[in-house]
Amino acid sequence: MGVDQLILQKMRNLPLEKQYEVLDFVEFLTSRLNALPEPRPRFPSLKQFRATQVPGKTCAAELISRMRDEEDERV
Repeated sequence: MGVDQLILQKMRNLPLEKQYEVLDFVEFLTSRLNALPEPRPRFPSLKQFRATQVPGKTCAAELISRMRDEEDERV
């Protein structure tokens, strides 16, 4: 038996008012899924990221900070 069938079976045993609460909850979850933007990295590859760095002008600490910022944006 699939998850959808289990949910339907259990929901049918609930009073009508509670069934509407289940429906509200499902709609809430659906709206959250639709509202979340797809994370998109600024640089699809490390090579492209490195191409934006100025050789000799970027210290290691600054480069690490930029890489962390890039990673944080992906999450």
